[in-house]
Amino acid sequence: SPDVVYIKGKVKEIKEQFGSQFGNATFTMVDEGYNEEFTAYRVLYLGNKKFEDGQTTLKENDDVIVCGNVVNFHGNTPETAQYTGYLYSLNGKTEATGGGGSDQTKTKKVTVAEFIAAPESNDVWYEITGTVKNLKEGDIYGNFDIEDETGSVYVYGLLSEKGGEKKKFQDLVAAKGIKEGSKITIVGNRGSYNGKIEVMNAYFVSIEGGDASDTGVKTVTIADFNAAPESNDVWYQLTGKVKNLKDGDIYGNFDLEDATGSVYVYGLLSEKGGEKKQFQTLAAAKGIKNGVKITIIGNRGSYNGKIEVMNAYFVSVDGEGGGGEEKPQSAGSYESPLTVTEAIAKAEAEVAWVKGYIVGYVTGAVLSSGARFTATAPEGESVSNTNLLIAASASETDVNKCMPIQLTRNKGREEFELNENSELLKKEVILAGQLTQYFQVPGLKELIYLEEVNGTRKVDNR
Repeated sequence: SPDVVYIKGKVKEIKEQFGSQFGNATFTMVDEGYNEEFTAYRVLYLGNKKFEDGQTTLKENDDVIVCGNVVNFHGNTPETAQYTGYLYSLNGKTEATGGGGSDQTKTKKVTVAEFIAAPESNDVWYEITGTVKNLKEGDIYGNFDIEDETGSVYVYGLLSEKGGEKKKFQDLVAAKGIKEGSKITIVGNRGSYNGKIEVMNAYFVSIEGGDASDTGVKTVTIADFNAAPESNDVWYQLTGKVKNLKDGDIYGNFDLEDATGSVYVYGLLSEKGGEKKQFQTLAAAKGIKNGVKITIIGNRGSYNGKIEVMNAYFVSVDGEGGGGEEKPQSAGSYESPLTVTEAIAKAEAEVAWVKGYIVGYVTGAVLSSGARFTATAPEGESVSNTNLLIAASASETDVNKCMPIQLTRNKGREEFELNENSELLKKEVILAGQLTQYFQVPGLKELIYLEEVNGTRKVDNR
């Protein structure tokens, strides 16, 4: 869902109890008298805050209301989208502490030294003004140091607004002109990680000297862009999918399309005022091709009556890793597959060939706690038919040396699921699929090939 949804029910099963280490929990919910389940996946605590020691934990049959965006994961698991949800109500209680929490809305203006000396809290907000230091080029998270005359402190993930979308820092950089040495004002909570003090939940307020250009950058739909007047002074930020890009094009000429319309982009540069005829370098580095969703900035112009995005330059690529390091297209081959160790180290590829031994399966949502090195489920569980766990050794039980494999209908589930084929445990297999994050670690998804080495089972969807 594009918007948040409130879901009411009773707690059926607690997959991951609330704890202070991560501050969230995972559990299933049901309506009383019905069996249909909904998963509250990694939801924060009451008040949309991280859980803290001493607060009330969950128990079965608790009445809860959960708020968040919802997805149907893999088409068979209705749940809250990761990191978007929180516990709105627990047995009728809607705040982590009583009294309505008026202090939660206060913002204290402090120096860096005063911020460092303050106690940790997710409730108290501090406003800090300082100079940006140690900002890495192309960083999509917004991690850097902010420094004033009293000291320096680490900012962990600057958002464009309170509660804004993560991994969009390059959009903020383009819109506001933030760079090394910029003097900015931010607001955030006092936190720490591994003993290092950090500004947590931070969001942008202002930059000294105003935005990136005198007239600012306006974020618009393509329909709004097409309706705007021509100007070389007004800059517009557009997000859409690349269409009609010709192979080998060195200029960066293509159509950009969103739900409202389409517009022609004339010569996309890697940065504002960058070198022309270098689009192939940008495309290779960022993975730009037809169908990829990107964000650009440019002026509204036209040529021979055709509306165009003029003086356009690149901002980011949508999706995981957006802003984008080059994503490997393929790794290994049938004749020379990667070992499980090599595949884990590579972490990403559109297609990867991997050889290893089936050592078990994964239950829950996290490999570290859900790995099961067996083909027989413990009491109270069932063997998963949606995944396998492979390793370089048939006797491996170290989760850090294992890789999860997604099984779906027509892609290996019927032939290789352990709950129906327990004899496959410790058998050697060769597989090919998308190498990406699965159960929070590198794994194979969207399989195109599975074969039992020295066996009879094989699925070939190439």
